[in-house]
Amino acid sequence: MSIANLISATRYNNCLSYSYEKPCVLCLQTDIVKLFETVDVNQKPVAIYVCKTCFSVLPKYSHSLSDEELQQSNDSGMEYYFSANKDQWNADVSCLDGMVQYFEDLLGDKDKSIVGEIGTGRGCLLAALKKRGYGVKGCEPTLLADLSRKYFEFGDDELLKCRIDVFAESYPETFSSIFAWHVFEHIPSPLKAFSSVHAMLKSGGFLISQFPTLRVEELHQQHLIFFSEQSFEYICRKTGFSLAAVSYDYHNRFMTVILRK
Repeated sequence: MSIANLISATRYNNCLSYSYEKPCVLCLQTDIVKLFETVDVNQKPVAIYVCKTCFSVLPKYSHSLSDEELQQSNDSGMEYYFSANKDQWNADVSCLDGMVQYFEDLLGDKDKSIVGEIGTGRGCLLAALKKRGYGVKGCEPTLLADLSRKYFEFGDDELLKCRIDVFAESYPETFSSIFAWHVFEHIPSPLKAFSSVHAMLKSGGFLISQFPTLRVEELHQQHLIFFSEQSFEYICRKTGFSLAAVSYDYHNRFMTVILRK
């Protein structure tokens, strides 16, 4: 069922409420309705809303993390990577090699193309791309950028420790394709981030991105928004992208979206 149809279906159950109290994270509009209530990953109440303009799903958490709590949560999420050794990271790179091969038709000529990644995290995907012979450039704003450089010996021009907007200013119309794996749902202004990626791509280039789907395990304060297929139709209208493909990983319950410039 589409998000639009879900709104229509729930209207007759009188469960809609206009109390999200702030604009939509994606489109900044305020025509937002409540769909249902559930619990988050910590078993705390969370209300699920949907924007009637862009059809993005918006969680309203009952407990807002302080800046200190959010930093502690982010730090705990990186503990595994700081404790892992180089052999473990190399094993992850090998696992990602098949994914790189799967998308190779979208990546361009290895001798002429540069493939980008935003939000590189531990850097394993960027390393897998480099191992396959692609020129690479990525950005990661956290301490993981320093660790990735150390483990994978990325040059300073291959992995920048910065945000997407800073990265975009440095590399206009540079990339044949850009990967963004579980990035945009963390960004307070995702439409600006999509526009930044659009500006970095060459004409005909692809944004290859993956997103969580709405489920309890993914409901935590770092996830500000859940995108629907209709969300990407809105994004395309606003940024100049075209929607090339949408697919679902039903085992891990993720959504993969390919946008073309």
